Amino acid sequence: MDNVFSLNAKLGGIWSDDAAFSRGVLYCLLTQLIPNSLTHETALVVWKDFLQLGSKIHIEESTQVAMGDAFVNKLTLITTPNFSFEQNAQVIFHAYTVLSLVEMEEYQRAIKEGELIMHMYPTSRYAQDVGPNQIRAIKDAQQRNK
Repeated sequence: MDNVFSLNAKLGGIWSDDAAFSRGVLYCLLTQLIPNSLTHETALVVWKDFLQLGSKIHIEESTQVAMGDAFVNKLTLITTPNFSFEQNAQVIFHAYTVLSLVEMEEYQRAIKEGELIMHMYPTSRYAQDVGPNQIRAIKDAQQRNK
């Protein structure tokens, strides 16, 4: 399945953003099901590829409906109601990046990623509610694991 998403994401057609997004969602799930370094490292690359599209990201309505119900709408602690689907997707993949970096014990990178989310999306729920506490917890974990 990943190969299909990967190929479609790289072809650059109308559905390439949707394929890149779907691939990112797949890796959000895989990092939970198979939490090993290879899965996390691959996920980081997949999410980075999607995030590099930046403001050019456009997810088709049918993908928004299907993936919104199955994934995005379930993450109400970090999604922001007045953000576009694409903006929320970017916040989600950044937040998952933080989680993967913590799992890999790359605390400094995780802190920088969390700070980046708060800088890029200062009005997001992540920046307002989740980020500051998460960064504090990462710093505590970093101290404990020294």
